[in-house]
Parts: sequence; structure tokens; C-alpha cells
Amino acid sequence: MTESLLPDFVLRGEMAALVRGFDWGRTRLGPRESWPASLSACVDIVLATPVPMVILGGPEGVMIYNDAYAVFAGGRHPALLGSVVVEGWPEVADFNRRVLDVCLKGGTLSFRDEHLVLHRHGVPEDVWMDLNYSPVRCADGRPCGVLAVVVETTGRMLAERHRQEAEEQLRQLNASLEDMVVARTEELRRAEAHLQQAQRMEAMGQLTGGIAHDFNNLLQALAACLSIIGRRVDEPAIAPILAAGQQAVDRGAKLTQQLMGFARRESLRPQAFDVREQLVGMTGLIERALRADIAVRLALAPDLWPAEADPTQFELAVLNLAVNARDAVPGAGQFEITAENQPAGDGGAAGGDLVRIQVRDTGSGMAPDVVARVFEPFFTTKAVGKGSGLGLSQVYGFCRQSGGSVTVESTPGAGTTVTMLLPRAVASVEPAEAAPPAPVGVPSGARLLLVEDDPLVGSVVASSLDELGYAVTLVTTGDEALNRLRGAAEFDLLFSDMVMPGSIGGAKLAQAAAALRPGLPVILATGYSEEVRMVGELRILPKPYRIEELVAAIEQELAVRRAAQPPASE
Repeated sequence: MTESLLPDFVLRGEMAALVRGFDWGRTRLGPRESWPASLSACVDIVLATPVPMVILGGPEGVMIYNDAYAVFAGGRHPALLGSVVVEGWPEVADFNRRVLDVCLKGGTLSFRDEHLVLHRHGVPEDVWMDLNYSPVRCADGRPCGVLAVVVETTGRMLAERHRQEAEEQLRQLNASLEDMVVARTEELRRAEAHLQQAQRMEAMGQLTGGIAHDFNNLLQALAACLSIIGRRVDEPAIAPILAAGQQAVDRGAKLTQQLMGFARRESLRPQAFDVREQLVGMTGLIERALRADIAVRLALAPDLWPAEADPTQFELAVLNLAVNARDAVPGAGQFEITAENQPAGDGGAAGGDLVRIQVRDTGSGMAPDVVARVFEPFFTTKAVGKGSGLGLSQVYGFCRQSGGSVTVESTPGAGTTVTMLLPRAVASVEPAEAAPPAPVGVPSGARLLLVEDDPLVGSVVASSLDELGYAVTLVTTGDEALNRLRGAAEFDLLFSDMVMPGSIGGAKLAQAAAALRPGLPVILATGYSEEVRMVGELRILPKPYRIEELVAAIEQELAVRRAAQPPASE
């Protein structure tokens, strides 16, 4: 059969020309003239079809294909034309043997998205194809070849795979976002709870500070009244009553001091101090505050930095924790203090270098609802009369007012850990100096400018000083005191309250007095104040003070002034 059944204008592609010009006589199919009519007709149809198609002729599967299949074959074209299929595609030889075996027996095969690895361009390549195989029959009905329709679906499969991967990534991202939302929500919930706790503590601090301030003034008036009664009544039977009254004032003063500490309004005297030396030096006090069956252990870093805080209040904080531990440890146990440096940025110390002091006990521990309230003033789990509930409040106020912080970790049955963070001192630790001897409190009749906004305290203190021979001018505001200092009246000493209504408090009044009356001695009195750091080396008299203490302070300041004055010329 020498002529095609289809006209030339149909068979005008590259493969039609190649098939016509190919020497088929050197293949097992033999010359084209000897091909069965059905095979030749099938070849013509394949060459005219735009769909990739290939005929596997004869029992060996000699390949005859069209232009679309040539594109599919890539670098294997045109060497594939006239080759045996298992040799032309050796990497899928077993697959093609199966095709020949099934179809040359009259069967058909169909595959959808069949995955094969082909070497179309000299390298392995994953491809996916829709494959349909059917026999080409001779005149007698026997199969004489295989017709294969090959449609590559690699692009669709890769797109589907990318879509699935994108969906999986999206699913994972959604899951991750859900986890992030849950975590963020929990973080916000905790932050909100902490903020509410901080706001509640701040509100309680303001209320506590106001109450303590008023209570201090009452104690001050009571102390002055007791002093006046003691001087006016010369009765032996009255002395024990006055002593008991003064003891009550002293106890009230200690309670007020703890309240001021919680409110962060205590007049602290921050200074650089050696934390190691302070803790080692107070070991005896700690042991006496505990019981004999509670062992004390110190674990202090050798390179411990000095801290910037009030060392006296630091000792009080540690002792308060020791007393709490004593009541929390039911039997034999341990009280451990560790201290180490916490550089800025380490463990949340973003504000600067800190010194971390941790106090642990092996006590009964606390439930979460109790831990949430431990710093509240007057909150206590102890029996009535066993504690005021101000110990941890003092620790809280001391740490916050010092520029640090305090946290509590506790689990029922597993003890309690209190962590105090105090700022690292910039200045070096100064060696302790011996305190100067207290002057004898002998009134000198000096002229005093007394500034006190509380009318009860002012009147009682002024009366006490008048009785002792001082010339007292009493004013109730800093502004009024400034007017007196600008006037012609002479004063030997200014004694003022720290916190007063109006535009001028005690600290600013002292600065103004130094400018108006150079060398004028100044004594300030306070139960609390945020301005203590501003007063420099001025004498601070803590409220409530005894009149005897005030007289001693006045006479000492006057003595210092007299010593500083040059001798009169003759």
C-alpha cells in the first residue's frame, strides 16, 4: 500500500513527512507497502490528529507517532520514530511490556493521571498522564499493533499538588493563628488581671497612705499631749500611765510605718549598701526571729553587686519574711536566702542592672487565691491576734518605692519563694561612720518658725515649745512661711512639715529658705513623702516624734550653726 487514504493537505505536518520518508524496511514492520490496510489507515488518522497519539506496530511495538507526540517526547524525538518502545523508553520498559502483552491479546488499558518518571531531556522527570491503549486489528481480526492516546496532565497535577500544599499550609497557618490567638488572648487576660491587680493595689496604697498620714498626725498630737501632761503633773502615780500611753504611741507609729511602706510613701533613705554584708550581719537576727528547728542557709554570689535602697528597711523586709516563714513551717524546716546579680535585659530586667534576693521556706505554701492577696494591708491567714497582716505589705512597698519589684511563688505543701529585685547601686559603698553623740536637750529660748498644716498638731506642738521657753511663730502653709521669711522678723530655726497643701511643700520651702536666709537651720518632719530625695543633708524628723526628740534636734542644729559662725571681733 503506497498511497495514503487521506489527501496531502491533511497530512502536511512534520511527522507526516518523516513517516513518508522513513525507511521502514529496516524495522520489523517491513516496508510500508507490506503493512496491513488497517494499520496504514490508523497511521493516517494518527498523523492527522492534534492529540498526542502513537502506534506501537507489530509484536515488538515499533513506534509511529504524530506531531503532538513529538512535542511530548522532547529530546527523545526524532530518534523514537521506528524504534521499539521498550528500547525507546527504557526507563518504563516494564510498563510498556505490560501494555503490549494486554493489547496484543485483544484487551484495552486506561490510566488516569498515571505517574511515570521519563528521561525526555536527559534527566529524570516526574510526569503524569492520561493513557488509553487499544488494539489495532488486521483484516482477519487479529491485533497487529496498539493505538495509544497520550495526554500529559503534569501541569494540572502540579497545580493540584501546589493547591493542596497551599491548602495544607493555610490549614497549618490557620491552626497556628488559632494557637497564637489563644495564646495572645491568654496573655492579654493575664496582663489585664495584672493591671487590675496593680490598679487595685495602687488604689489601696493611696487609701492606706491617706489613712496613715491622718493617723500619724493623731499620734503626733497625742505624743505632744503626753509630753505636756508629764511636765505639768508631778504625780508618781501618773508616770506609769504616761509611759503606757507613750508605748501605745510607739506601737501605733510602727504600724503607721508599715502602712506607709505599702503605700510607697515612707521616707526612705536610699544609699549604696553591701547586700552580702547586710545579710551576713543580720543572720543572728534572722535566727532569733525563727525557731530553733528551722535551719538558716545563705547562698550569696561571690561577685554580688551593691544595691541602692534603704538598708534599714531592707533588714525589716527580710525579718518580716522570716516571721512569716516561722508561722508557715509546721515543724523542722529550712529558711534559705539566695542573692545574685541580674544584668539588664536578663530575665526581664530591662530597666537596668538589678540585684535579685530570693527568700525560700519549706512551709505549708499558699493557694493561688491567697497568693493574689498576700501584699494587701491587713490581709492575713493567721489567727486573730497573731499578726497584723502588714509584714508583706512593707516588703511590697519597700521594693516598689526603691525602684524594684517583688513577686511571690507558692504551692500548697511545697513552700513559698519571695523574690525581691533591687536596683544596682551606681555609687560605691561608703564605710559606716560612728554616730555623733546626742546633744543634751536643753531649751535655749530660740526663735522658731513652725509650719504645720494640721491645726491639732500645730497647736499642741507650739504649746509644748512655748512652755519650754521657745518663741514660736506658727503658720499653716508653706506660702505663709515664705512671706514671714521675706519679712523683717528674725528666726533662729525653721521647723516644717514635709507634706502640706498649697504650692510649696517642706522640701521646696527649705530650698527657698536657704536662698532667703542663708545659714538658717532647717528641720523637716514627715510620716511619709515622695520628696525625701530632694532634701539632701537636711535633718528629717519622723512622725510621730516625741517633744524631747524635737528639742534635741533643735538644739543640735543651733549648736552646729553657732560653731559655724566666726567669733565676734573685739
